[in-house]
Formats: sequence, C-alpha cells, structure tokens
Amino acid sequence: MMKSNLNLLALSGLLAFNLAACQPPAAEEPAATTDEAAPVTEETSSEVVDAGGEAEVFPTATIPADALGCAAFTEGTEELNIAMADVIKAIDEGCLEGQIQFIDARPQIDYESGHIAGAINVPFHSPQAHFAELPKDKWLISYCECPNSEALQVANALTKEGGFTKVKYIAEGLAAWRDYGRELVEGPEAGTGDF
Repeated sequence: MMKSNLNLLALSGLLAFNLAACQPPAAEEPAATTDEAAPVTEETSSEVVDAGGEAEVFPTATIPADALGCAAFTEGTEELNIAMADVIKAIDEGCLEGQIQFIDARPQIDYESGHIAGAINVPFHSPQAHFAELPKDKWLISYCECPNSEALQVANALTKEGGFTKVKYIAEGLAAWRDYGRELVEGPEAGTGDF
C-alpha cells in the first residue's frame, strides 16, 4: 500500500510539472497605447465544414502591418524568439522559399494528432538524437502547443549543443498557426510543406 501511494504521489508531481510547463509567461507591463489602432495588411477567414456539409466561415488573425517577415530572420543573433506574424508574412512573401524547416518539439503522440505539414518531430526531451537528420542550410523554426516551453528547449539545444546557426522558435505556440487559418496534417508522416 505504501508503494502504491508513493507511485501516485510521483505521478501527481509529474502531472503538475507538465501542466506548469504550459503556463503562459508572467504578464509584462502593458506598453503605452495610443488611440490609433495598428493597421493590418490582410483580412483572412477560415472555412470549416461540419458533418452535415454546411460551411461556416470564421475570421482568422490578420497580419499586422508592422510584421517584419523576412527581415526577422537574421542569422547569428542571440534572439531566438520570432512572432508567428513574421513567419506567416515571410512564407506569404516567398522570400525564404525552400529555406524553412519546421521543427515540432512536442512528444510523438501530440505530433501525430496534428502538425504543420513538412515538420520534423524533434521531441523536447531528446533533441540531440535528431541533430543528424536536420538540415544545416535551412531556418529551423521550432514550435510546441503551449507558448515557449518545449520549443525554446529545442531551439536552445539546436544552437548550444548542435551548432545550428539558423534557429528560431515561435513565441505564441501552434495555436497561432491555426489562428492565421493555416492547416495541420495528422499522422506519423511529416507530409509535404512548401516552405
């Protein structure tokens, strides 16, 4: 009985640790605001078809006019964080065509439930095992479901242990990809991503 209680205690501690990893970072001081709203460059929408064949259109996030796009990709900088708006803008502009490799930092089961097409699964708990399969000449952009935690771990491992110099991680997590109306693919195969 004592051993089973210890196992339950260890399991609950592991669960609490995993849940804490997905907590958003502490709130920052709000920036000074003006009465003027930030302009946007593109209105988008996403269509979802339900089981009855009816289509519903949902508005999706818009790309801010001040998104950097390709200018956000600077090799050799210490700043690994990149906004999803910059990634989407760079893809849409085509300025980095063929130069982006998405890295899914989540465990295999999460990867299979839905990932960016073409993404390589490099679980955060063992990124070193995947260094040999990653291209050195492309931008490696890691993401996870919850903001920062797993993607940042993989990005740090890629730069500090793997010697990769073209590395970024998406600050907002995979939800931001969906917010911009982009699709995910399911299953163990990477699929084909045209990035």
